[in-house]
Amino acid sequence: MPRLCFHAPLRHGWLRFCLLALLFLSAPLAARAGYPDRPVTLIVPWSAGGPADAAARLIARDLSQSIGQSVVVENKPGAGGNIGTLQATRAAPDGYTLLLATSSTNAINPWLMKAQPFKPVDDLTPVALVTSNSNILVVRADSPYASLDALLRDARRRPGALNYASGGIGSSQHVAGSMFTQQLGLDIVHVPYNGGGPAGNALLAGEVSFALDTGTIAFIKSGRLKALAVAAAQRLPMLPEVPTFTELGYPGMVTGAWYAIAGPAGLPQPVTDYLNEKINAVMASPDLKARLGELGAVAASPMAPAQVLDFMQAELERYKSVVAQFGAVAQ
Repeated sequence: MPRLCFHAPLRHGWLRFCLLALLFLSAPLAARAGYPDRPVTLIVPWSAGGPADAAARLIARDLSQSIGQSVVVENKPGAGGNIGTLQATRAAPDGYTLLLATSSTNAINPWLMKAQPFKPVDDLTPVALVTSNSNILVVRADSPYASLDALLRDARRRPGALNYASGGIGSSQHVAGSMFTQQLGLDIVHVPYNGGGPAGNALLAGEVSFALDTGTIAFIKSGRLKALAVAAAQRLPMLPEVPTFTELGYPGMVTGAWYAIAGPAGLPQPVTDYLNEKINAVMASPDLKARLGELGAVAASPMAPAQVLDFMQAELERYKSVVAQFGAVAQ
């Protein structure tokens, strides 16, 4: 029986190939060896109690179980989300400081604010897209407005008398409110608060007339708030009885917010890929999807890090025209 043998050059080339392949395959494991071996901080650049904070805490809880280390939510509100975002961009790119990047901080603010302390895409490493939310026009349960038409009639009869709350300059509520007032030709006062939580509390306390918020489902379900319209392409599964603006004759009113997980620029690719895999798996959980749905959030379809980067860049360009068109300017 003939022996299997190689000529020396072929044998040596094959050995070199095998060694290189082993090095290539082991590099990601070595680069993230032991990661994570301590708690991970997830910076939320908005105040506690708002929609971003609520979604982040649900995701952090499940991600903690998945990676075997605590994922600690740290609220760093202020300057329309810029304070917390800037802190994340300046952190060490080691995977232990992550950011809940949002459409407000990473797509709207750059066109809204003259002094932007960071580059919304270049100074971060996109990891995973997690949720999207639609804005809902809500009033207090005891509000005299039983419908959108009733609110519009009063707004037109009394220019400047009504006001709406937002989570701050550049928030999704601010942009939605600007779209609403510009498209419908209304004179309504914008009242910015330091995050979605304080804005929601102001509405519940009767300090403002209404809000176009993304995190009010629980208050609507409990009867404390009343939903008049949703700024979505179609009715929301969690609020099937509430019409869309399009159904009510205002097809241009489709707006909301998205949230993504990102790290500082320079996050090692193996760590990025590891986190992307873990976060996408967590977001696929039916239980987490249901709990996010109670907040009005929809879990995003899984994306690779490169796809998240493309998405964030596209959103940055899209909001350039949105901000210019609807006049949402810093005050």
